[in-house]
This record gives sequence, C-alpha cells and structure tokens, in this order.
Amino acid sequence: MKKPQKLAIYTATLILLSLAAIALRFYLEKREEEQKSDMTVPAAAVTVSDGEEIDVDGLSAGSTLLKSYGIEVTSGECFVRFTVQMLDSDGASFNDKLEAKLEEIDEYEAMLDPDSASYLAFLQAYYSLQNEYFQLEAKAQLCFDTLCLELNQGEITESFSYSSSLLETLESQGKITFANSDEGSLFYKEYDEESPFTRTYYYSQRLSAGDTALLFSSIIIPKDWDTLTCELTYFQGYEDNTFQEETKEFTYIELLDEGFSINVSAEIVDADDFDSPLAAFNSAQTLAVTTLDSSSAD
Repeated sequence: MKKPQKLAIYTATLILLSLAAIALRFYLEKREEEQKSDMTVPAAAVTVSDGEEIDVDGLSAGSTLLKSYGIEVTSGECFVRFTVQMLDSDGASFNDKLEAKLEEIDEYEAMLDPDSASYLAFLQAYYSLQNEYFQLEAKAQLCFDTLCLELNQGEITESFSYSSSLLETLESQGKITFANSDEGSLFYKEYDEESPFTRTYYYSQRLSAGDTALLFSSIIIPKDWDTLTCELTYFQGYEDNTFQEETKEFTYIELLDEGFSINVSAEIVDADDFDSPLAAFNSAQTLAVTTLDSSSAD
C-alpha cells in the first residue's frame, strides 16, 4: 500500500475515533442530566412552630410552656440544622449586649486616673459594669437550659410544675432531653466562642419525606429555681472606696429577671452522598441549601 493511502486511512480512523468519543461524551452528559432531573430536590416546611421569635416573659419558678420548633420533610432526603439566638427581655441579643458591655468596661478602665476628681465615680462604674456582665452571661446560659425536647410524646404537660431533680430523672430514663445535653443527644452542637449565645444544632439523622425533626417541644422553668443558687464573681465595694473581688449567690429565677426571647430558624441540605450533617453542610457551596421560615407552614 502506498504511503499516501496509509496516511488517508490513518486520518480517517482518527476522525472516526474522535467522532465516537464526542458521541460518547454527549451521551454520558445527557444521561447525567436526565439522572439529575429525575432526582428529588429535598424540601421541608416548618410545621410545628410558635413563630421565629418566642417570648418567654412574666414567668415564675414552676412555669411550663408548650412552645416548640421543628420541621417536616416534604420531599427528598436531607439533613437539617437549627440556629438559636438568645435575646434578652428588651429584644437585643445577648451576644451584642455582652460585647457592648465589654466595650464600656474598657472605656472606663482607660479613664481610671487616681488624680482625677471623677476617679471614684469611674471606679464604681467600672466594677458595676463587670458585675452586670457576669450576671448577663449567666442569664444567657440559663436560657438554653430551659429548652426541653420530649422523646416520649405526652411526657411534659403544661399544668405540671417540674423540679430539677424530676427533670434529671426523666432525662436519665430517656424520656426527655435538653438543648444543652451532651449524653444521648440527637444533635451536634456548634458555636463560635466570640458569639456563644448563638448556637447551631445539627440533627444527627438523615431525614426522608414524611420525617419530622423537633429542636424543642417545651420551655421549662423548674419550680426550685427560686431557691437553687449559683455563685458568680462579684466586685464588692466598701466604705473606704475600695473594691474586693468576691463571689455572690444568685437564685436562678433572679438571673432570669424579666425573661428572654428565643430566635430560631432552620436550614436543610441535600443528604445525597453524605453520611453526616456536618459533612453535608460543609459542602453546601455545591448543594442547594434551603432556608426555612415559619411561613412555610402555611
């Protein structure tokens, strides 16, 4: 066979192979698109909710509120996470108030000049602000301790006042759990140390259409919180215009003061190809994350 004929056959073969490769690629891409179109995009609705912001005010020791927040998956498979931000009774977030309090403390510390005529006033304000900071921080932590989730339906009733010891017993029996619980919890908890009172709760289980996930089903102020106390750092002032770092006891109900509010929201992410919610949400930039609100329940 002559050389030009060999070259022509070789060229034709390359062209045929190239066309075959293009056709195969087109077929695979089309098949992938068809498979994607057949996939069910996960969706969910906030079906059990008392609103995105729940006010907890005017309460006394022994109060039980059947307030809840949760979702129901309407299609597909997904993981869910809830974000809870605790707010003080004035509606401001504890994170913001604590940060502002620290800034005030720093400002007064910078103005502490023993030779100044206002020194004693500044010194008193400086230590008073620190006392307020410690109490506000303790209150914010207590707020999370009130969020209760029934694991046995009907275990918590609004007409009953629960003691701390009874709640501990119910929790040890696997009948209830709390947002701050670690043992046997259905959630992985996560928060930034700079914003400790905005917390994210990842529901540990994969959810399918028809499944529900509740973050909490009641808010409980134990009846002994008017006598149970905690010790906080406290700067005590004396007649000789000195201040001493000591500790002071506060009842839990004193710290809760005029109450608080809970701001809560939920997000879902496609569970496809992931074994855990953390892995799924960490890859959310390539997946559709749906932000839910209480209007989804309508």
